[in-house]
Amino acid sequence: MGNSPLKHVIAATILFVLTYLVAGAVFYQLITKQFYVGDHPTQFSYLRSEADAVSWAHTTRWIFPAVFLRGLLTSLVLMPFFGVMRAWSRARIGLTVAGLVYVIGSLAAGAPSPSNIEGFVYLQPRYFSLDAFLLTQPEMLVQALLFGFGMAMILKRSASPAAEASA
Repeated sequence: MGNSPLKHVIAATILFVLTYLVAGAVFYQLITKQFYVGDHPTQFSYLRSEADAVSWAHTTRWIFPAVFLRGLLTSLVLMPFFGVMRAWSRARIGLTVAGLVYVIGSLAAGAPSPSNIEGFVYLQPRYFSLDAFLLTQPEMLVQALLFGFGMAMILKRSASPAAEASA
């Protein structure tokens, strides 16, 4: 891939989209679908749901552009650190990027959500419960870890002697 920041941004954006969609699809089916369409979907009743086809059409229309934009923005914010991170171990890159994405993008995000600290403070009890909070953490953590360690692979591949020789 070489050391081109633009190539890293493109790869990171694609990686973000893929990890978001994979983690979301798996954890939605295994854990969080109950919050949207289960017997008691009141926890996330303010969100669009597949239970309402008209509302869900908006989600299906905008999910890819929105996730792509989130991935692009995340990649652009990380871009100034690509050169520094290439000198780190894969584990350090993976854990650092995963930590940033998970903590800043999810757990400590500023907009209240049933899945973050702000939600605990600001959401009314009908929208926030400890159960929902805990059950949504694995999806966000797995997505962050997949993205972080995927970034480690991208950055370390570009830092390898073979990549340097072909650049």
